[in-house]
Amino acid sequence: MRKFLVFDLGETLIDFNMTGVWREQMRLEVIPKMFTNLKSFHSTITNFPQYSTFLDTAYASIARGGYPVSMINRIKNALTTLKIPFSQKIINSLLQPFDQVFATKAKIYPQVKSTLEELKNLGYILGLWSNTPWQSPGYMSERVMNRFNIREYFSAVHFSGDYEIRKPNAKALEIVQKSSQFKKDDMIYIGNAEVDIQTGCNFGIPTVWIKRNGDILSEKCPRPTYELNSISEIGSILPIQ
Repeated sequence: MRKFLVFDLGETLIDFNMTGVWREQMRLEVIPKMFTNLKSFHSTITNFPQYSTFLDTAYASIARGGYPVSMINRIKNALTTLKIPFSQKIINSLLQPFDQVFATKAKIYPQVKSTLEELKNLGYILGLWSNTPWQSPGYMSERVMNRFNIREYFSAVHFSGDYEIRKPNAKALEIVQKSSQFKKDDMIYIGNAEVDIQTGCNFGIPTVWIKRNGDILSEKCPRPTYELNSISEIGSILPIQ
């Protein structure tokens, strides 16, 4: 019986309310706030950039920086292009606006907490791998989990922004597996997106697709082992051999 249930986070457990507007939010809200924060270091920066120059350079590096480069390294690349010497204090200051927007938009889906509680009570061990937007640091996503009091249910939690690896790379689930006491034959991967199904298939484990808003899989996507309309239906397919 497979006892190690590994979940995706975004749009599976947490609704980040950013579908279709990630780039807009980055350019119109996050990067302007980054510039405001950078101005607090004005006295230490010899050639302080104009706002328009910072906006274009930061957006090109962060929003178009190419996966799987981490957000931290994207910010460093932008500052290097702008010839701005950076410290960890500056990096943290520029990360803060995205962290704030990311957290305030998030909502937990109905029945998530009660389902996780039920699975835990049934003796299942829960893990998590989630791709983060623009490879943002995992602590931002973990903070959201803590805000909704679900972090406590998971024994192994990993995020793409901390590894510069993203789904559908099978190494993502290999990292989760190696951080636990379980074998691959103990695992299931649960998510809402085609990339989740592809990742589970690439790793060679059963997949559970949580359908959101009547989504339909494309022809190129592997078929999931199970299809559910709600996370609360997971109990109906357990145990999985």
